[in-house]
Amino acid sequence: MKSQHALAVFFLSASLSAGNSTHAVPEQFLGEWGTSLTDCGTEADDTALHIGERHISYHESSGPLHAVVVRGAKEVALVAELASEGETWLDASTFLLSPDGNQLTQNSGANGEPFVRVRCSSILGTRPSSSSEPMQLRGTA
Repeated sequence: MKSQHALAVFFLSASLSAGNSTHAVPEQFLGEWGTSLTDCGTEADDTALHIGERHISYHESSGPLHAVVVRGAKEVALVAELASEGETWLDASTFLLSPDGNQLTQNSGANGEPFVRVRCSSILGTRPSSSSEPMQLRGTA
C-alpha cells in the first residue's frame, strides 16, 4: 500500500506541474463507460466505470476524488480514495478522451496497460448514436 501511496503523490505532483487543478471532473468525462456497447447497463461488464463530478465507481470499488487535474479538453488525471471489502487505497489514473468523445482510455500507475472503454448512454438501456433521431428504450415499441 505504501508504494501505491507514493505513486499517487508522485503522479499528482507531476500532473499539477503539467495542467490545471480543479475541484470537479469536466462534463465531457462524466457518465457511464463500459467495455462494449452491448454490455453497457448490464451485469456482463465487470469493467464498468462511472465518473461523477467528485466521485468514481468501478465494478467492485468506489470512492471520492481527492484531486482532478485537467490538461486540455481531452485529458484528465484523477486521484481517488477507493474502498472495497473493508479496505481503502489511493488510486491515480489518467483518462484520455477520443476526438469524438465516445472512447475513454485509462492509464493507471507506472506499469498500467492502457484500457479502452466506450461511452454508454446517460439513460440506462440506450446506446450512443451519431443520429439526431431519438433512441427508444429497450422493451418499448
